[in-house]
Parts: sequence; C-alpha cells; structure tokens
Amino acid sequence: MSEDTDIEQDAVPYEDVAYGNDIKPVVLSEKVKYKDLCYDGQREFVFEYFEHLSPDLKVGCFDIFILYHDDDYKEVNKFRTDLSNIKLSNGRQIQAVLSNGEELISLAGGELDTLEETFERCTFCFIYLSSVFVSDSWCKLKSQSCFIETIDNDEKKWCVIPVVTAQRPQLKFKIPFGLNTLKEIKYYPSNKQFVSCVQALLNNRINEREDRERKLHGTRYSYLVEKLSPVLLQKFKNRQSISQIEKSIAALDCSKQTKTCQCNGLAATKHFYNHDNTDLETDGSNTESSTNASSNQCCDYATKYVKPTNSSNFLKTCDDKDLIRNWRIIAEASRSVGFIRDPTSTGTGFRVGSKYFATARHVVYSMAATNDIIDIRKLRSRKCYVEFEYLSHNQKQNPENLFHFTDIVYENVDLDVIILQLREENNKSFPPPISLISEIHKGSLLYIISHPNGLPQMSDPKIELYQLKKDDVKNSKEWAASKGIEIQNEYSDIENKDKILFHCASKHGASGALGIMVDKRSNEPHGVLMLLRGYPNFLYENISFTDADKTNFLIVEQGVLLSSVYDDMKSQEKYNDLVEDINDSLHDLDNIDCK
Repeated sequence: MSEDTDIEQDAVPYEDVAYGNDIKPVVLSEKVKYKDLCYDGQREFVFEYFEHLSPDLKVGCFDIFILYHDDDYKEVNKFRTDLSNIKLSNGRQIQAVLSNGEELISLAGGELDTLEETFERCTFCFIYLSSVFVSDSWCKLKSQSCFIETIDNDEKKWCVIPVVTAQRPQLKFKIPFGLNTLKEIKYYPSNKQFVSCVQALLNNRINEREDRERKLHGTRYSYLVEKLSPVLLQKFKNRQSISQIEKSIAALDCSKQTKTCQCNGLAATKHFYNHDNTDLETDGSNTESSTNASSNQCCDYATKYVKPTNSSNFLKTCDDKDLIRNWRIIAEASRSVGFIRDPTSTGTGFRVGSKYFATARHVVYSMAATNDIIDIRKLRSRKCYVEFEYLSHNQKQNPENLFHFTDIVYENVDLDVIILQLREENNKSFPPPISLISEIHKGSLLYIISHPNGLPQMSDPKIELYQLKKDDVKNSKEWAASKGIEIQNEYSDIENKDKILFHCASKHGASGALGIMVDKRSNEPHGVLMLLRGYPNFLYENISFTDADKTNFLIVEQGVLLSSVYDDMKSQEKYNDLVEDINDSLHDLDNIDCK
C-alpha cells in the first residue's frame, strides 16, 4: 500500500487534537493566563479540557524512568511493580515508567527524541543491565546519551542509576565503562537493603517531581487558555461560581435548621448571587433590598435555587436521553474492544473468535510496514501490542490486559481489514469476543466504541447513517477547486457497497473501532461495522476551515460492514479454519433476522 493513500491515517505519530466547532484558536491577553482562576480552579480547567492539550503536554512527570532491552520486559515489569510498591517518607508511592510504556505514547518521534523528553520528566533514570542490553549497540547508545546528559546538565547530576541483578562476581557480562563509575542499585533476592536504598535515594530528592508537576500544570493551563475560546473559559468560571453559590446555599439551609443563621453571611451570599445575574428567590422579598433589610429578615428566608435569568446556558441543545438497557449492552461490547499500539502510533480493534483481534489494515500497515509489506517481525515485537480495559487517564497499566501478536490470519486490502492472532500465555485469558455479527437493521440504534487519539475508551452514541446523493462528490470537488484545494482522490472508494457511510466523532486513533447495533429483540451487542476513515482526508491535516466552509463540501465517515468481511472469508477456502473458529464463538449467526 502506498504512503499516499487517502485512507484516514489514524495510526500515525500523534498530532494536535482538532478543536470542536465552538472552539477557535484565540490569543488571550497575558493578564488572563494565571489570574482568571485560583490554582485548584486551574487544575480543574486543565482536567476538563485535557484532550485539547498538545500530545507532549499530555505526558506527566515521574520519579523513575527505566531504560531496558525488550527481551527483558517480563523481568523489568516485575521490577517496576516492586518499585511502585515502595512508599516514600511523605507516604507517596513511587511512580516509575518503562521506556516504551503507555504513559509515554504521546511523545511520538524518533527514539532519541522520546528519550530526551522522558529524561526531562523524571527524577532518575534507572538502566536495567543484562547481557542482552550491554551487547545491543542501540541500547548502549541510549545509555551513553543519558550518561552524557547527567554530566553536562547540572539539574540531572547523578540521576542515572545502573540496576544490577546479581552480585558483581556472578554477572555474566561486563558493565559499560561509563556506567561502571556510577552508584548502582542492587536488585536481587540476597540484597535485603533494596527497598531502603531506593527510599534513601528518592527521599533526598522527594520534591523534584512535585516541582516539575507544578511547572507542567502552569504550561498546560497557559496552553489551553491560548488555544480555547474565551467563551469556554468564561463558561467554566461561571460554573465555578455557581458551584460556590450552591455551597453557600447549602450552608445557609444548614444554618436555618440549627437556628444559627449568620445574617452578614446571608447578605454576602445574596450579594454574590446578584453579582452573577442569578435570582435568589425569597419569601416575596425584593432581591434589591438593602443589607440592613436583609439582616432584619435573615432568619425568615426560605431559599431555593431557581433557574438563572440567562436560561439558554443551562439547556441541552438536543434530547439525547438513552435507555440504561442500551448502555448495559454497550458496556458488554466494550470488553471486547482494545487499543493497539507501538511506540509511535495507535489504533483501535476488537476481539473475534477464540484468539483473534480485528482492526483496520492501514493501522497495522502504519506500524509494521517495510517496503510496502507488513513486516511480521515488527508486528511480533514486544513494543507492538493490544491493551484492553484502558478506561481512564493515568491508569496504571495492568499486564493482565496486554497481549502481543504472533501472526496475520486474514487481510483484505480492498476492505481495509486485518485479523491478527494473539499470543497465548499461561494463566492469562483473552477478553471475550464479539458474539453476534449481523447486518444493520432498519430503525436500530448504532454506537461506536473506540480509543480516539490514544485516549481512554469512549462510546459515540446514536450514529447517523448517510445515504450518498448523486452530486455530493461533484459539488464538493467544484467548491474545493474554487478555493485552490486539490481533492481529486479525496473521495475514492466512497461508493463501495461493502462499506457504509455515517456521521460520527471520528479522530486519529479511531480506525478499527467497533460499530455496535442495539436491537430491541436482543439483549446482546451486534457487531455490524468497523470504522475505517473520514472523507475528505485533508480535514485530518493541519488545514483550517470556517463552519460556513464546511457546509460546502461532503464530510462523512466510512466503515466496512462486518457481514461483508465475514462473507469474504467464507468465499475463500484458505480461511475455512478461521471461519469455523469464529462461528464457534457466535450465537446463532445464521438465524439472525437481517431484514
């Protein structure tokens, strides 16, 4: 497959998250940056709009960064777990991250660039030494880079720590000269001082990570107020004010019940309410009454929170209530959806059959292609894997939810689908597969479950199908040409009958996402489609358009029908075993009503 493909490039190095239609890049005044909200308010603001940060700002700060060779992953992951169980003098647990860990996935770029960024975010760099590490030239280069930095950078003095896993006479390799001069951590069963040594090391620099986090927070907040609309910032401040008002009212109600009402406090609360253009309903009293009048009547007030004057700010733009039954079905399907990744890119996919994982072919191609062919060696690398149950930011990675790949069992370039075999491990069960595959029933609700932009798993509800109109593509090309935009190939394959068009919240990293149908006749999720791409492709590039511009050309997403994929597999004898395996995990596939 050529790199000039017009397929949505989800599995590519992270790019800035696109802003919604109501968010415009605006430069705010310097006064706005740090005086709008108190520190806690700023933290809440950053948390709420976290997905709009640039990828590098999404990565946090850590105590320890562990550099190691891929072949030592199992041992190093246990080492990381042992570190995380150690408590420091302030009661905080150590935060350690692996050199290719999920916490660093946003630092896409060359490995040395990622190494430099990670080095700056950590207090210490632990180098896990082994015979395979010291014999690998690439690992040696990275360790030497860290060693040189600890010499040249005054803020990183003595932060590189070799980790030896046996007493020196028993080591089967020679420690590199530079690392041999550094103080080391001894990590082996006979060393009873391991925990105390690590505690002593980090307690001496215990505040460094907190200091870096405070600086990072300031950078994040500054970035967001520069990028987001002032309207959003004002709405957030208003909501904070409402929250304070509600707390004041709750305190007032409490004081009424205990007959210990504070008159001046009530007057202040009332003044604060009026300042925010919000009505405080009283027993017929005028809200413009003086403070003295308020004081005389304070113990007679019957307060309640009422709809603000500017009610439009508190109304939903659409009624999108949903049945809890539907969400329980979606929650069941979500267990089958995973997050495929390597050090530079991400995508989405889902479990099928006894031991297989399906995703968009272009996702795997972007991760593991060599000379236009998917390189099975890259695919089998420990750096390439799928993670299930990734549900929240800063979630600690659970090895029980990580699986690697052994082979490609099905691929179709035209359908843009690939099915990979998962590596089986002792005492480790695969997540459940999708148990129903069907065509889309008219009138049924559709949902898409994905990991857009490498974020925790999300559900996009009530997907709207789109019927392509006769002149849609022609009109779009004519408008683009009038703007000097070349889109000759931007709508290729849009009329493919094995695929379907719809509107959803598509972003990089969502390719391979599972489309689920919820049918009133079944309490199980029906797998119906896999998200592939969005049209036109240039909307995923760094090109800005106004909302008015976007009404002049066709914007729509496309997915492949799972029924078409299944039919293609059944039509080829070489996939008989795979079809039989998938059939074994499906519930009465042939009896599904597809009318």
